Amino acid sequence: MLTISFLLSGSTAFLVAHGKSVHPWILRIAHVSFEIAAPTELLVASVIKYAIWPRLLKNDRSTIHLKTFVTLMMHNGPVVMILIEVCFLGKIPILLSDIAVAPLFGVTYVFFSWYMSDKWLSKKETKKSGPQFLYFFLDTTLQAEASVALIILLLVLLLFYFLFWVADDLLMHVPNVIGRMAAVLFVVPAFCRFRD
Repeated sequence: MLTISFLLSGSTAFLVAHGKSVHPWILRIAHVSFEIAAPTELLVASVIKYAIWPRLLKNDRSTIHLKTFVTLMMHNGPVVMILIEVCFLGKIPILLSDIAVAPLFGVTYVFFSWYMSDKWLSKKETKKSGPQFLYFFLDTTLQAEASVALIILLLVLLLFYFLFWVADDLLMHVPNVIGRMAAVLFVVPAFCRFRD
């Protein structure tokens, strides 16, 4: 989603700079994809930092795969890119009226995970070891635990959208670069984890 937003936003800027017009739907898709991606990326980074990483450490399991460059960039890079966009570059507005679009990607991902749970392994292996879920909180065999986890994730996602909306409004009153840099330096450690 973030890639779509940045691609369309960059293309729009390029076209306008060269005197071309941009269809309003392109602008709307760029805007909505950012509104979906921004809170979703915070949620992903938060789940890694506050749920998955601590669970691995608690169970004395290795976190080496979470500390590879690719994994760190996959989970933390988008948060940094979003903050740079919000604080310094395009300042894409977050509209409270669009809060309903925030969960779209997450809900799609949950359905995809459930659909794929019996497809990661062969049918024989699936019968033997059961369905395979990417994350413990998507595991429907946990029954009520999974339902509670999904409701919590949805509420946190909506909270992050609301926080982006508030931050977007607050940043309008922070004209200097130092204040905006302080905002980035405050938010990154709150959501991103780089080591044990």
